[in-house]
Amino acid sequence: MFPRSRTNDPPGLGAFRALWLAQTISSVGTQLSLIALPLAAILYVHAGAFEIGLLAALETLPYLIVSLPVGVLVDRVDRRRLLIVADLGRAVALGVVPVAFALGVGSFALLCLAAIVVGALSVVFTIAQQAYVPDLLPSDRLIGANQQLEISDSGARVAGPTLGGAVIGVAGALVAIASDGASYLASALTIMLGTPRSASGRESNASFEPGVDELGDSLGDAGWLSAMRSGILVVARQRILRDLMISTAIFNLASGMVLAQVVLFSTRDLGLGAAEFGLIYGIGNVGFVAGALLVGRLERRLGAGALLLAASTLGAVALGLIGAAGLGLGTAGLLAGRLVGALSGPLFNVPLVSLRQIATRDDLRGRVAATFRFVDWGTAPIGALMSGIIGAAVGLTAVMVLAAGLGVVSTLWIGVGPTRRARVSQPDLADKPERRVRLPLSPKPS
Repeated sequence: MFPRSRTNDPPGLGAFRALWLAQTISSVGTQLSLIALPLAAILYVHAGAFEIGLLAALETLPYLIVSLPVGVLVDRVDRRRLLIVADLGRAVALGVVPVAFALGVGSFALLCLAAIVVGALSVVFTIAQQAYVPDLLPSDRLIGANQQLEISDSGARVAGPTLGGAVIGVAGALVAIASDGASYLASALTIMLGTPRSASGRESNASFEPGVDELGDSLGDAGWLSAMRSGILVVARQRILRDLMISTAIFNLASGMVLAQVVLFSTRDLGLGAAEFGLIYGIGNVGFVAGALLVGRLERRLGAGALLLAASTLGAVALGLIGAAGLGLGTAGLLAGRLVGALSGPLFNVPLVSLRQIATRDDLRGRVAATFRFVDWGTAPIGALMSGIIGAAVGLTAVMVLAAGLGVVSTLWIGVGPTRRARVSQPDLADKPERRVRLPLSPKPS
């Protein structure tokens, strides 16, 4: 977290606080539409299981389709304006839905269109936000900044479903969708008001391996394919970034397998009712908040690399506990797995994003974030497909055990390389903002 003293506050701190408030507002609103959009499809257009699955897929599909070109866009235009446009676009896309249904012209196609537009603009907002934060703050404040953003997101995951259920119960699904649209509008206005006191200068905080620095292109002259290639090559040629991306992709492959089948696994194989399953997930979500609150302190004590290794290990343990639930551990294994897995999420995400921000030159930051999004999100649907094939052939317990094995592989990928020694926070530089924290991309042998 940031100290209360304003003596050495960077010029962009006010703008970051506005961004943080905006993200908090929109994260809570997002939880409303996660419930409200499928419920509106069920209530108003009588959608079945296939339509609900399609609606959910359309919200995440843009991460695979538009992430790489969005990364180029984020590096070519003003990032703050892009955040505002993304929020306004999401507000309009969701605001149209309740109006159309109130006028009697709503349809499932409209809900699908809204899901696609909101999903695509969410890609824009996420990548732009991760590239914008280092524009506002010096390197030694990135862990604290990303921790605050993670706390907001984790808190929304816990409080949002309860709030969403209450809003839907009192006013209906369409009002909940309109409320989410209003949250994006409020987010855009908050970012507008948070104008930085002075230009950030977009200084580079990066320490590059030989050959990577030459990958930057003149954005005005480079074509889109060439620009996307530059971002991919930065990740491919920097060992720490490459290892983090591969490890995350492997874990998300396993996570995709679990998430696709966990409801069926819990209700059929473990014999849980819907209310019991919901209670377990609700309790488990508390882990997100706990992880978000602890991550800054743990990073300062352990270092970013060691924390990443520890968080990855916790994630593998969580998958193992879920697998063990099908081997006799039962509900206790599922609950423990959910809680440990939720705890590991912020402990991994915050140092990952911070290391990536500090290791990437500013004019490539959007494309590097986009490369991570494209690869890491791309493995989840593959895992979901694998789970269906394996589950049908040998059962869902085998799916969960295989996922646990992949979790171990993802941890080993971090443990055997230089990532475990990487650091972001350097307390001795806290009062010297003109100096830059350097990431040891090619560390000396220990």
